[in-house]
Amino acid sequence: MRRSLLTLLAVLAVPALTAQAPARITTLTLDEAVELARRYNPTYQTQLNDRRRTGLGVRSAYARLFPSSNASFGVGWREGGKVFVEGVPTGADFNLLSSSYGVSLGVSYDLSSLLNPRQQTALLDAADSRVVAQEQTLRRDITSRYFLAVQAARAADLQDTLVASQRLALELAQAREEHGSGTTLETQDREVRLKQQQIAALRAHNDAEVAVIQLFQLMGVPQAGAVSLTTELPVTEPTFAVESLLADARSRNPSLEAGRAQQRAASVGRKQANAGYLPSLSLSTGIGGSTNEATNAPPEAQRWPFDFNRSPIGINASLSIPIWNAFGRENTAQNAAISLSDAAHNLRSAELQLETTVTSTYLRLVTDYRAVRLQEEAAATARIALTTAQERYRVGSTSYLELSNQQDTYQRAENDRLVAIYTYHRTFAELEAAVGRPLR
Repeated sequence: MRRSLLTLLAVLAVPALTAQAPARITTLTLDEAVELARRYNPTYQTQLNDRRRTGLGVRSAYARLFPSSNASFGVGWREGGKVFVEGVPTGADFNLLSSSYGVSLGVSYDLSSLLNPRQQTALLDAADSRVVAQEQTLRRDITSRYFLAVQAARAADLQDTLVASQRLALELAQAREEHGSGTTLETQDREVRLKQQQIAALRAHNDAEVAVIQLFQLMGVPQAGAVSLTTELPVTEPTFAVESLLADARSRNPSLEAGRAQQRAASVGRKQANAGYLPSLSLSTGIGGSTNEATNAPPEAQRWPFDFNRSPIGINASLSIPIWNAFGRENTAQNAAISLSDAAHNLRSAELQLETTVTSTYLRLVTDYRAVRLQEEAAATARIALTTAQERYRVGSTSYLELSNQQDTYQRAENDRLVAIYTYHRTFAELEAAVGRPLR
């Protein structure tokens, strides 16, 4: 599959050939379409970027548990001269060079900063689940769009067969007119029907081309040249147990996983908000030094710029206890509690929606399967009836009206069969997306 996918990418990157060269038809399977969409779909790539952004928050949260450090080095020059302070001259008459350095460490701890890695990790879990959910949604959409394009192609093929059928009917009408058993009116009507069918075939082929273009748009890659969609999945009777599907959905559905992770993050957020009532501890230390040198100092007295006089090392510790901040902590705590309640309600709503979606989609899939079988039987019967009507019309034992009615019935039955088959496949893709895993 990897080799065929690379081949497809190479073909897509090559400009269209000239009109004199024969068109190259590239095959595209459903799995290849999904893989291309995972690589190039803009919405999915944006979701991946959001996940990477959330991952940076986790790294920063853990990094804040370590002391921050700063280092500095500076040099200076001051012109010599007197400076009067309250009328008293101070300063030296000579120019002065100075330099200094400093290294400091500092850290501050409170319960909120200690809980922040847990909250950021929960947010990262939610982001991971959203990526999986977006991937499932993308697969569902690609599958639906793929089979819409296949359905359009099969409908165009059907229209071609109907053109051939109308052409055969025209030839029969012309033969009957020549032998005196038909009328000119029947022949002319058949000519009109043939032209109308040819127009319908042109529109069907145009719809098929547009469907492929829309598929490539969703995949996120340009289409170059003709593409043949080759995946044909069987229509099998659904034998899943609804309870089993619901159990899988509750444990595997990425949207639910994202909701649970969001609830965990909101729970940690409430603890962080309540931490505003607790004290915080700050620690800091540092070393440094400086030197000053007159520009006219003799060589043996020169110390600038690196012969520093080190300053004494100091260690500072402080404990800050919040007392009053105009209900700021109270508002933060209440908002955090509301956010946690909202997250719980949203999760419960998603669970209820998921149960409804899985159950209703499964019931719809069962109905679609039964519809496919009935439509196949109806199409087979209509095909036999059309063949019989054509033979009877050829020998003059049936009327022109009966033949026309049978052709219309056959066309509707075949169209309905195609619609039923690919509706079944699209519903199957929706069920897989709801459950959160492939089911075939």
